[in-house]
Amino acid sequence: MDKNIVFLYKFLSNYFFCKNFDVSLLKSFISSYSENGFLKDKVFLDRVDLSSLKLSDKCNNVNYDYLRYLDSNKLKHSPKIILLNGCYLFSENINVDISINNSDSNFFYDLDSLNFKFHSDNLNFFYLLNSVLAFKHLFVKIPDNFVLKENLYILNFYDEALSEFMFHPSLFLNIGKNSNINIVESHINFSKKNFINASSILHLESSAKVSYNLFNYCKFPLLNSHSIFSFQNDCSNLSFRDGFFGKHFFKGFYNFYLYGRNAIFDKKSGRDLKYDSNFNLDCNIFHYASNTKSNTLFRVVGHDASKCFYRGSIVVGIDITVIDSDLKCDGLLLSELSNIVLIPELCIDNDDVKCSHGATIGCLYDRFIFYMMSRGISKSECVCILINGFLSKCIDKNILFFSILNDDVIENYYIY
Repeated sequence: MDKNIVFLYKFLSNYFFCKNFDVSLLKSFISSYSENGFLKDKVFLDRVDLSSLKLSDKCNNVNYDYLRYLDSNKLKHSPKIILLNGCYLFSENINVDISINNSDSNFFYDLDSLNFKFHSDNLNFFYLLNSVLAFKHLFVKIPDNFVLKENLYILNFYDEALSEFMFHPSLFLNIGKNSNINIVESHINFSKKNFINASSILHLESSAKVSYNLFNYCKFPLLNSHSIFSFQNDCSNLSFRDGFFGKHFFKGFYNFYLYGRNAIFDKKSGRDLKYDSNFNLDCNIFHYASNTKSNTLFRVVGHDASKCFYRGSIVVGIDITVIDSDLKCDGLLLSELSNIVLIPELCIDNDDVKCSHGATIGCLYDRFIFYMMSRGISKSECVCILINGFLSKCIDKNILFFSILNDDVIENYYIY
């Protein structure tokens, strides 16, 4: 854990889980933390107004027409959970066996229920900020032996007409034993001024099988952050896909914990960064049980003056054996002004493992484009074909996101 986060966590440890936590304490602490140089994050300092830190609930009795953004025909009978500006509004077509609770933060004081032993050692600043300031937490409980053939959509909308400045949507998903479910969580931001600091926690019980797709769309160059923690029990299987679209300044902290034997984790992510997008992601896979497998692939394309920093790590605990894990990250530079930094890491405390990691960064060779153009394809089409081929292994499921947007949104808001 970063020493700055250790400092923050130790300072707040006596107050963080106090039921009557005073947000003014956090305000003064963050200001002091920044002034003394502990928080060396210009993106945060330049884009987040600390004076806006407060607890509020602006979504009571709001009649929000979310269907204007969606293709209602494709989602007409699909189960949906709708949130606005970080607050739960309502749900549609939800099976009665699925439990949805919009509760206050008291749940998080029961540390054992979230296996806090694991993720307390890997906290980050934005997760702490979310946990302290989130007004409500949405809890979705999937029962044991539950099978859902359709996608469960969790749709987060952000509308500046009803907004403050900072939103902290907090989602906890508990997937029961032997369940099989596909989940699509999306964050769609149409605001010019909001800072969205989201947090999602997935808990997979024994033999649960989950396909989880996270999509984040932002039209304007705002800072967004997302902290993800997933915990997998024995024989569980998690397939994780995520996509980001729009003009993003994004900071992500992904932590995936395999603490049950025979747990399997698969993650594929693709990024197509344009304009002056700034993408920063830390992705950690923790093997805390023997006989576990993980496969991680990250690919990014850098256009214009975009920037990408990706750090991925595989962590294998002491006395944890028979591990099969692979981490691969690739970058494709299409501009001299673009900057891509890829850092794969291994942290292994024993010998009986099979772990590999690697990173490559390159560009499109002129001879490839010349060969395709000689077949009658324009240069721009050649570049698109090569990019699609490069990202095809990672973003093949992104159609799930665009299939739910209506044509008007795609025309007016989709800038890629």
